[in-house]
Amino acid sequence: MLALLLAPLYLILNYYVFHHILRWLCACRPVWKSKSFFTAWWVCCAFISFSPLTAFLLPASDFQRFISWLSCFWLGCLLYTSLLILAADGTVRALTLLRRIRRTGWAQDTAELSDQARRSRSCRAEQNAGYRRWSDRRLAAAGLLLSCCILAICIYGVHHAAQIKVTEYSVSIDKPADRTSLRVVLAADLHLGYSVGTGQMERMTELINRQHPDLVCIAGDIFDNSYMALDDPDRLARILSGIQSRCGVYACPGNHDVEERLLAGFTFPHLSERERENIADGREKMERFLTASGIRLLRDETILIDDSFYLTGRRDRSERDGAGPRKSVEVLMNDLRKTQDPAVSLPVIVMDHQPRDLSALAAAGVDLTLSGHTHDGQMFPANLLMPLLWENPCGMLETDGMYSIVTSGVGVWGPNMRILTDSEIVVINITFTGQA
Repeated sequence: MLALLLAPLYLILNYYVFHHILRWLCACRPVWKSKSFFTAWWVCCAFISFSPLTAFLLPASDFQRFISWLSCFWLGCLLYTSLLILAADGTVRALTLLRRIRRTGWAQDTAELSDQARRSRSCRAEQNAGYRRWSDRRLAAAGLLLSCCILAICIYGVHHAAQIKVTEYSVSIDKPADRTSLRVVLAADLHLGYSVGTGQMERMTELINRQHPDLVCIAGDIFDNSYMALDDPDRLARILSGIQSRCGVYACPGNHDVEERLLAGFTFPHLSERERENIADGREKMERFLTASGIRLLRDETILIDDSFYLTGRRDRSERDGAGPRKSVEVLMNDLRKTQDPAVSLPVIVMDHQPRDLSALAAAGVDLTLSGHTHDGQMFPANLLMPLLWENPCGMLETDGMYSIVTSGVGVWGPNMRILTDSEIVVINITFTGQA
């Protein structure tokens, strides 16, 4: 339902952007005003605007991959193009209004203004949109400036998304362990698919290995809802299997680690029998991919590592795999207490893709939670909204003696861009201070 409500807004925004670009082109060169160019222009615009639907309807192929990549990239371009054009439109209209007020004066009453409007033949022209006041030369110059800004933002966003930084935190856990310290590398939101592939994974793997971790945790969203979207599954598996960790590589599922057909991020559940078979096949391939990559997936499962600490991986709250709802924090911790020596309380680390239920986790005796999902907003201005949506949108937060660490992620969702946020892996230096 939400997709149907947003579709008209998306199309209106596309028309608004392409209409203004066409006006700018016509101001630059009169030749663009020809009927043949006008027709070709709107055909191309329709192709780009409907690329998400086209990618959804096409069967898996290299062409479908290209259209999917194009639709994702266009969403990012559309965001910043529409924002800048709206800002330019608003500025022109505000300046036009101020100019009109300065000419008529602030102190004139309504009757005087109405009488003046009747006497002035040019008043109606002054009430039109600000663009009519600009000469073609000014419009061309303004359009060129906006085009350069949009191009610079998009190029920067694509380049910046590929740059993975290392963020480091130190945590002290007052519980005994058979070791005094633990070096953990946290990664999340790989989103392997149309926008993220072998290049980003090579950079991530190399960067993780440079940290010499004791443990590597991947907090969900390894995939981007489609196994067929992987550019080279065998090579990707070989790259990820090269991650070096003394205690192994573990992951929990995220909301995108399911095989689903999505249209612009929305799920459409009414599928044919053949599509259901393809989805089941895709899920099996995802599981085999993780096995080949040397990644152990924990679904509401707790394991004891190195006789020193417990690691729990929670199913994502949105999982729809037919296995029923995920276990609550209390059930997970009660299951853990049944297996451990009551005289010993070892540290507990929980991987949970979405950083929710922090107070409940802390009350249950969890010492450290590792999450992703938020992307820190990924692209401005969405990053400004994250503190309103999440208790810990990104970074480290201490809650009732428990540490919550949320990473902005290695990959991207949708547009292959990052604006005012970073792709990252997180290094956590844990010190165990408790006495046995």
